[in-house]
Amino acid sequence: MSSSEEKKPSFGNPIVNLLLTGLVYLFFTWLLRPYVPAQTELLKWALSAFASITLMIVFYFALNMFRVTLNDHNNRESK
Repeated sequence: MSSSEEKKPSFGNPIVNLLLTGLVYLFFTWLLRPYVPAQTELLKWALSAFASITLMIVFYFALNMFRVTLNDHNNRESK
């Protein structure tokens, strides 16, 4: 099969990916709040939100790579 006929990798629906990533971000922000060593409640929320950024990025990359791998697997199975 030539390269022009090959299907490009698909990341799925980008709206769904961003929605899931946003939910994971909110979840980790809520989860990390009690473990932040801050005196005020606002500072606890701000620092837990800052710490959740890296976890959100890892989730976003993992979700997209899972979708590409699943799409590739389904394309190979259908042949």
